[in-house]
Amino acid sequence: MKKEVADVASAAVEGRDRILEIKLKRENSEWLDRHREELRRKYPDRYVAVFDRRVAAQGEEFHAVLSALRKKSLTAPAIAAIEFIDKDEVVWVL
Repeated sequence: MKKEVADVASAAVEGRDRILEIKLKRENSEWLDRHREELRRKYPDRYVAVFDRRVAAQGEEFHAVLSALRKKSLTAPAIAAIEFIDKDEVVWVL
């Protein structure tokens, strides 16, 4: 019985943690969207990683940016928003 209770409690904590991760990922993505023009001027044609609502890494290659995040020992690099910032604004016509 105690193991079942522990499993349920663990699942509840994991569920809350996952919700928090999603919230933080969204905040990083929204920060990136709000600062896109500034980022375009500073980091044209580069990948930019936003973590904790700031630029945590940037570079010409995606894997290098991801590696830089890991080297900084960020607790959860998966919640970073990573996007390629094109020097020109791209308009999609669908």
